[in-house]
Amino acid sequence: MHLPPPNKIVDAMKTLEGGGFPVRRPFPTSIIHDADPFLLLDHMGPVNWGKGEAVGAPDHPHKGFETVTYLLEGEMEHKDSRGHSGRMGPMDLQWMTAGSGLLHSELPSPRFLEQGGVMNGFQIWINLPAKLKNTPPHYQEISGDRIPSLQNNEKTGLVKILAGEQSGVKSPINTLHEVFIGHIILDPEATISLLLSPEDRTLLYVFKGSLSPNGDKMVIRESQMALWDPDANRSDKWTLKSTKEGVQALVLSSPPIGEPVARYGPFVMNTMEEIRESIEEYRSGKWGDIN
Repeated sequence: MHLPPPNKIVDAMKTLEGGGFPVRRPFPTSIIHDADPFLLLDHMGPVNWGKGEAVGAPDHPHKGFETVTYLLEGEMEHKDSRGHSGRMGPMDLQWMTAGSGLLHSELPSPRFLEQGGVMNGFQIWINLPAKLKNTPPHYQEISGDRIPSLQNNEKTGLVKILAGEQSGVKSPINTLHEVFIGHIILDPEATISLLLSPEDRTLLYVFKGSLSPNGDKMVIRESQMALWDPDANRSDKWTLKSTKEGVQALVLSSPPIGEPVARYGPFVMNTMEEIRESIEEYRSGKWGDIN
């Protein structure tokens, strides 16, 4: 068993989202359209907002999938049409199951908007199988001090376990579809090992520094993402080694759902007829109003 080279390595594209905040997006792009069951990975920022300048994502709908927001720096507030609201600070995690549909907003907190500062974080979209697409919307919100981590033997690096499990250390997030998401932090020339199923699709996005998977000469650099498709001949042991500059990266790994995907903006279903039905639900006001 071995860890083969990734099927693709891509550079994140730069674009604007929501009310005009900059993101680095490794997928979906023309090179990687989807990575079943993952639908989107946006690196929000980092951007240093001046006083009164910060923007976010005003009211917008979601249906048929889950959104994961992981904030590294900054402060955001969110509200939805089901009456839920909350605030996120540095290293906090929000797992929103949009399921049967809702309206949602994520905006800088009034304090952050007034003071300005650095906003930096991630949004990940994860598909739901057909049988779960009409799950009632709900949230799981985890403060940074509740996210467990696993250190390497040398104490030179760790993985923060946002979802899933490693070596008996398990995230408090309950996932509807089996998924692992880890935040890797390594000192210069440090290593850490993970166990990831050969049947998973695995993504590795570097957002600071650079690393080599399994000690290969290949280097994945800042703002690059590598993708491995499921491969029964692949090893389940992954060893990640940072270069002389150290590294921070996200690892996403999950078995594909393997169902048809019909996608229109923030609606993700299995057929275009279901997409049309979702748009009609939204336009008719069935999902309510945030205010």
